[in-house]
Amino acid sequence: MKSKYYRINKVDDSTVLILSTSYHSPTEQLDAIEKDLSKKGFHGKVLFDLLLTNGNSTQRFFETYFENNTINKSSFKNILEQAEKVRTISNKFYVKHFDLIEHSEVLSKATKFLVKQGRI
Repeated sequence: MKSKYYRINKVDDSTVLILSTSYHSPTEQLDAIEKDLSKKGFHGKVLFDLLLTNGNSTQRFFETYFENNTINKSSFKNILEQAEKVRTISNKFYVKHFDLIEHSEVLSKATKFLVKQGRI
């Protein structure tokens, strides 16, 4: 089985956060994400944090919706401006799983340091 490039974290009953765990984008595995969300019986907002894929850039945070066991690909939008809550949840995840950051080929040493400090 192919490795997953993501982790799914529940934000609340109607929102999940997909976190990148590799330089490969979780968006390359939307079919697998759809299967995982369907198994959980989830319907609602899907947030993406692509830190390990795109770095700490304007292309880091995205939002879409999961309905009828399908990710609505046409509703993907960048949510950088509204991402403060997502950033807080992501920070906790990446500080706890710092090994993912350490092995990142995308992030600079300075960015890795800021993540370790919980500041990104």
